[in-house]
Amino acid sequence: MRNSFQLDMHRRCANVMRAMKPDLVCPGHGELIGMDQSRITEYTDYIDRKEAAFRDIVDEPADHFIDLFWTRMLSYLSAARPNSKVTYTVNIRNNFERNAVYSARLLPAFGWVSDGEAESIMLQPGERGEIMLWATAPSQVDPRRRLINAEVLIDGVSQGPFCEALVSTLPGPDS
Repeated sequence: MRNSFQLDMHRRCANVMRAMKPDLVCPGHGELIGMDQSRITEYTDYIDRKEAAFRDIVDEPADHFIDLFWTRMLSYLSAARPNSKVTYTVNIRNNFERNAVYSARLLPAFGWVSDGEAESIMLQPGERGEIMLWATAPSQVDPRRRLINAEVLIDGVSQGPFCEALVSTLPGPDS
C-alpha cells in the first residue's frame, strides 16, 4: 500500500455519497458503479469492517501506523551544481490526538554535507507543518542519484530515517 491513506478518508467519501445521493459513481479504478441507498449502506458497512481490521493489527493512533505519508521530503528528485546548497522541505502531519513536537535532521548522501542539526516544530492534533533542512553538494560532479534521508523524531524519540529524496551533482552551465 503506497498511497497516502487515513482511516477517515473512506468515511468522508461515504458521507459525501449520502449527501449527494448519486446514481452513478466513477471510481479511480474499475467500472462505473450504480448507486442507491442500499449500495451506500453496503459501502458504509465495508468501511466499518475495514477500519476494525486495521485497528486490530496496529497500535493507536491507527492513522500514525497506516499513513505512509505522515511525513515526506520534497523535492523528491533534485540535481545541484558542485558546492551548491539544496533546500529540503519535510512535510509532517500530526496523526496523534495530542500536541507533539516533530524534529528532523538530514542524513546526507555520500559526499553531501549537512550541519547535522535538527529543526523542530510543534503541531496540534491533525495539524500539518513543514521543517526546512539544507545540504551542500559535493565539490565534484556525480551524476548518480544518491539517497538522502531525514531522521524524524516525535517528542525526542527517533522514528528512524523515515523520509527520503534522491540527489545528484551535475555540471553547471559554465562547466
